[in-house]
Amino acid sequence: MQLLDYFPRLRSRSVLFAIAISSVALAAVCLFYMKEIVHSPYTVVAFGGLLAYALIASRRTGRDQKLKLAFYYLVGRRKTNGANTSKPDMLGRVDGIAGGEIYGWAFDRNNPSRAGKLNIYLDGELCSEVLAVHYRPDVGQHAFYFDLTRDGQAKSKARVEATFADGRLVPNSPLTAEIPRRDGPRQREAILFMHIAKTAGTAFREVMIENYKPSEVAYLYPDPPGFLAGHFEALPLEQRAKFRLVIGHFQYGVHAHLPQESTYVTIVRDPTERILSHYCYMLEMQPGLARHGSSRLSLAEMLERGMTVNLDNLMVRCFAGVDEKDVPPGRVDQRAYDLAVHHLKTRFSYVGYQDRADEAYAALQTKFSWKPRSSLAIVNRGTRPERCDEETRKVIERFNHWDRQLYTEIEKLFP
Repeated sequence: MQLLDYFPRLRSRSVLFAIAISSVALAAVCLFYMKEIVHSPYTVVAFGGLLAYALIASRRTGRDQKLKLAFYYLVGRRKTNGANTSKPDMLGRVDGIAGGEIYGWAFDRNNPSRAGKLNIYLDGELCSEVLAVHYRPDVGQHAFYFDLTRDGQAKSKARVEATFADGRLVPNSPLTAEIPRRDGPRQREAILFMHIAKTAGTAFREVMIENYKPSEVAYLYPDPPGFLAGHFEALPLEQRAKFRLVIGHFQYGVHAHLPQESTYVTIVRDPTERILSHYCYMLEMQPGLARHGSSRLSLAEMLERGMTVNLDNLMVRCFAGVDEKDVPPGRVDQRAYDLAVHHLKTRFSYVGYQDRADEAYAALQTKFSWKPRSSLAIVNRGTRPERCDEETRKVIERFNHWDRQLYTEIEKLFP
């Protein structure tokens, strides 16, 4: 008879995990008092047995994967001695299934910047390929989510398994779980929230995502919580088809990579106020961009030098979907403006205003049947813009007159 037969509570995942953590803590203590411990062979034997049991127990549930991941980050990338690092060396775990959504993480030790690919099976049938690109504080941009619910019957006992690309089962897989029927009619079109910088977009993002499952939200930002995948179209088609909300610092055109119907929404701000706010943000967060030698550049100097597109008709650029390499600072023209207006009239179902954020969310909540909110929290607010003299305002408007025209047009269409 095995030890687990005498003590069945040791089969509990929470108990096994507690033992594993305790063993690691005990190991740290032992290392600290190494001199005393090596003179006590019984202590060494007891500790070795406990540590071995904890490692075996944690491996059964896949919790050893998190320990290996922590070890990787502590020690750093190991030397490959000429090995082929293009071949994935995967860590990962299926953490569970909640509300019909499977979730976990996958990490390639040979290439941490590469998104881990998994196959998800339901009762032996391949559902989808999934890339682990979601951000989670404990594993970084290596988490995955996939919604298993369907429009048909609920499944009281379903076998769900995930495999790495090479066919190996992901630790803690397979699982048996109840897969509920999809709750209510599915939102027909994906909402594309174009987050223009310094327009309270982060506050909107935080309340928008409360209406969706993690697998239904795509984050297109250059930094966390942005996806690990460099290109949205690199995600498997089935994964993209599940998105109901796409949000990020993107320009018009992202809808071309979605198989489902979509509509654009955004929040705008008076161009002069937005540029003042963005300049203050750069001074605080990106001071190197606002310096020339040892001196700090004024906002007027940055505009005249064409330092960044973020201060050069950014709103027109976002609505038009023009790339910086094709339209560098100072090159926005009538063609780009006309394209922006065309997209505004044909593809945007709602445009709100930063200075009336609560009203904007109330309108979106009614339009898309979201959860009601009395007010939006203040999120990611930077320093207040410095007092702007009349001459600087004239310079801003001179270099951003296309944005000023577009803002006027938006006020007509979305009063």
